[in-house]
Amino acid sequence: MNKACAQEALRSLCSLHVPLERITYAEINKFASRVPGRYRPDEGLSVRRIRAVLKGFGLGISDIDYSEEDTSVRNELPYQKLIYSGIESGAGALLGFRMATRKSHYHSIPFFGHTVAFLAFSVNFFQLVSGGTGKQ
Repeated sequence: MNKACAQEALRSLCSLHVPLERITYAEINKFASRVPGRYRPDEGLSVRRIRAVLKGFGLGISDIDYSEEDTSVRNELPYQKLIYSGIESGAGALLGFRMATRKSHYHSIPFFGHTVAFLAFSVNFFQLVSGGTGKQ
């Protein structure tokens, strides 16, 4: 296997800025393998390797690794605010975290864009967006 959740998350996030045909798992793994140390793609990506992949695709990044920061940083800059700013800016965001039930397992989730849950809106909303006809 040549990928794990981190490669999937990176491919999704990078596709906002890079043509999808360029974002192959081989290319992701090429950038990740440039970081010194043993690398097995099926074991996922370290923070350093994720940074290398994003930079490899020419994407500027700002990140915080709470495990490397003073505990006050998490209170001052909670991850929700960082993700929200990434979504609102159109750049997207990537959240990496350790599973609470399995301390040795990590996971990554990309965040980007907004959706509209049409079922949550009333008929008045549909009338507004359809020019008063009520048709969707």
